[in-house]
Amino acid sequence: MIFLKAFSLPTEDMEIDYLSVCGKFRRTCYDTKYPFGMFSGREFPESFEFSDITVFCGNNGSGKSTVLNLIAEKLKLKRDTPYNRSEFFDDYASLCRYSLLDDISPDSRVLTSDDVFERVLDIRRINNSIDSKRESIINDWVDKRSENADTRLHGIDD
Repeated sequence: MIFLKAFSLPTEDMEIDYLSVCGKFRRTCYDTKYPFGMFSGREFPESFEFSDITVFCGNNGSGKSTVLNLIAEKLKLKRDTPYNRSEFFDDYASLCRYSLLDDISPDSRVLTSDDVFERVLDIRRINNSIDSKRESIINDWVDKRSENADTRLHGIDD
């Protein structure tokens, strides 16, 4: 189901106005104001219209993940894994706009490849723990089985 109808990034003029008023007097120690200036001068639309499936494509560093992170931040979607931010990320997100076709569920979340990868690693850790326990139980069974004939175990149930 489509919840998000459209998402708009601030125009270059909006960025300049915001930085000249708000950014000029604070946070002057930074040499970058990411994501400010990230999309200026690039072939990036100011507004995205969403369909059943919307695909962002482009070269590495073109801003695909940044746009997705801005959407997630602006819509206050839950997320599990950290992402690239800067001191200016919230300021930039405050300038973004969106329109919805339907209400967003409080259970809505953003699912990234990092989330999937982290889950796979969690499952691997769980499986390794199970494998270690299984090996330990089998070793105990073999040790007890080889003890004297009176206490000898006959099957895994023992």
